[in-house]
Amino acid sequence: MLMSLGCSEPEQSPSPWIFPTLEILWGVITFSTAAVKNVNQLYGIRALIGFLEAPAYAGTHFYLGSWYKKEEIFKRAGLWFCSNFIANIISGYLQAAAYRNLNGVHGLAGWRWLFIVDGAYTVPIALIGYLTFPGIPSSRKKWVFSEEEWALAKSRMPKDHSQAGKYTWSTVKRGLTSRIWYIGTTSYVCLALGPWWTTTNFSLWLKSEKTYSVELINILPTFYSVIGVFTCFFGTVLAGNNILKPWLVFFVTQGILIFSLILLTVWYIPAGLKLFAFYLGGFCGPTSPILYSWVNITLRNDPELRSFTMASMMTAGFIGNLWIPLLTFPTKSAPRFPKGYPTAIGLNTFFLFSWGYGFWLYRHANTQVGNDDNAVTSSDSDAKSVEEKSVGERDEVPQLNAVANRVQ
Repeated sequence: MLMSLGCSEPEQSPSPWIFPTLEILWGVITFSTAAVKNVNQLYGIRALIGFLEAPAYAGTHFYLGSWYKKEEIFKRAGLWFCSNFIANIISGYLQAAAYRNLNGVHGLAGWRWLFIVDGAYTVPIALIGYLTFPGIPSSRKKWVFSEEEWALAKSRMPKDHSQAGKYTWSTVKRGLTSRIWYIGTTSYVCLALGPWWTTTNFSLWLKSEKTYSVELINILPTFYSVIGVFTCFFGTVLAGNNILKPWLVFFVTQGILIFSLILLTVWYIPAGLKLFAFYLGGFCGPTSPILYSWVNITLRNDPELRSFTMASMMTAGFIGNLWIPLLTFPTKSAPRFPKGYPTAIGLNTFFLFSWGYGFWLYRHANTQVGNDDNAVTSSDSDAKSVEEKSVGERDEVPQLNAVANRVQ
């Protein structure tokens, strides 16, 4: 969370260097996983990997929200999130190839070679980031951009899209007393835990069937990610182009997820229907980028609170993932998980109520281009008054909360 918060500091901060450095360290640690000798070493390395990768998600969304307009952010966030699903697809085939072709080479097991390959291609790509990653608009210009391109990238943003200032204790106080902070963190905890089963239990069930080879157990779950790519891309495009309202995308996708969870709760259904239920999990694709985009746009005139809220959302999601699955999806109850799937139904349902309340609460504080109902940006008059205030004044007068209070 602390490193995610550092992403929104002004020009003098190491913002453009944080992500490449973390990625290089991540690659080195991943590479060294191939040499572990016991489970305690593996635990330590996995903790370091989690520490290094933690700022990536919230930080990336903050960067996207710093450079793109309200009508552009949904599609960009969705396109970036598609890369997560694509990585899962590649990972499945990479695992299968490593097991088939590298298992036993130079005396190393296939799973060790997988970490070597991961580290080998991560580090060179991260090094390129030192030369190209732009940071935030207040960062120093990178050499890949001309002066005209850099000036255009900053000047094209609306006047109510404020640039980052410095963090103060009042920023934290504003965050902890802001309704959107509680809405965002609660929604993301439910969102992070709701579809947790899609990326883990699928393989456990395939293995329990004892009819699938090791390669198929690695490959079949990749089709879930293929579905995720399509639903993520088209869901965010439809929301970004105002073809479908974000709340409608949420309700449709969550409805499909809840239906699949009902099938898995029943459990004793034909194997083909169960396979279909797991694949329906791919419809979770657009929910996370739309949620973060909504926070990005709603708080675009307050970048410190925006960064604090998104970092808190990710932190709360990680904390929830540390212990809740241990209770709901304990290994001893695999692959049926009689407590896990009903819990996931409750989390997905509560997510709809939590975010739906936030969408309703800020609907008058926000206005989308050409459509006052589908909301996520401040009105021109409110934005102008906020822009005229200093960062210190914004710490004293949280505009969005005031508007939300007026709504009620």
